[in-house]
Formats: sequence, structure tokens, C-alpha cells
Amino acid sequence: MQDNHPLLDKALGLIAAKGWGGFSLGDLVTQDVSPQEVARVFETKEDVLKAFSAWISTALSQTPFNFEGEETLQERLFEVMMARFDLLFPYKGASQQIVGYFEGRPLEGASFLCLLEKEMAALLSLVDCHKSYPPLFTKAMLGVYLLTLRTWHQDDSFDAEATMAYLHQALGRVCHLYSVG
Repeated sequence: MQDNHPLLDKALGLIAAKGWGGFSLGDLVTQDVSPQEVARVFETKEDVLKAFSAWISTALSQTPFNFEGEETLQERLFEVMMARFDLLFPYKGASQQIVGYFEGRPLEGASFLCLLEKEMAALLSLVDCHKSYPPLFTKAMLGVYLLTLRTWHQDDSFDAEATMAYLHQALGRVCHLYSVG
């Protein structure tokens, strides 16, 4: 993980191994990290999610997308979402554990969904459509992302063929529903 605290990498590795429910900040102390260092970086367990979310959003915003203006909105959304999955790939195990935990606990997952909704708004700004469409479009894109994320978690193919097919189909439906590219 470039330009990020090594504690986040350690935390994500522990989450992949122990699950979100089994992970605690105290687990980082057992990884040759002082309690003071853990407390300096993460005050709460949820701060790990916030740091991960911030890293993904920042890394995605620094990804050079060479849109030439001829692409449809659907094509741009597809490219940016697939780039997001590429960034998540090294942390797929942690992502599976986090999403799996919150799927069965909607009240606990509410803050996680708020983080993801902010990430979707940032993602939409990368394709230059955040001001052109109603707020419900962001929520629709969040739904597309979450359902595609589920597919991606189960997709073990080298080229993410099932993920790309699902994303293409889902984006097509939402873009058609909103009568956009």
C-alpha cells in the first residue's frame, strides 16, 4: 500500500485472517506494534475502515484515466469501477470479511454504507457526472457497486471475466433507467 501507514496493511491482513468480527485493535499490538502507536493511528476499530476507504479513494483519484470525450458514461463508469477493483485486489480477503460481516448486520453496517456512498460520489466525480444526475443516481451506483463486489468476491478468474460481465450488465440497466450514456 503506497503512501500509507504500515499499520493499515497489518490491520487488513489480520481482518482477512480473523474476520471483521474477530479483529480488534489489540491484535495489532501483538504484531510488534506498541499500544501508543496503534492509538496514534487508529482510535477505534472503525478508523481502520475510514483509513482503508480514504486510501482507496485517493489512489483511485490519482489513477490516470485517459477519457477522450467519446466514451459513454457507462464506459467511463465501467473503467473507473474496474480500476477500483484492481486497487482492492491485494486486499480481497479483507474486503470479503468486511462485507460478509456487515451483510448480516445492517444496523452495524450503516456507517460502512455511508463511507461507501461517499466513495461512490467521489468515483462519479472522476467520470465527470456527479453534478449532472440526481442524488438517487449515486445510490443506484452504490447498489451496482455492492452487487458487483459480491460477484468479484466469488470471481477467481485471472481476468475477472464474471465481474466484468456483471458490471457491464448492471451499469447498462442503471444507465438505461436514468436515460444516460
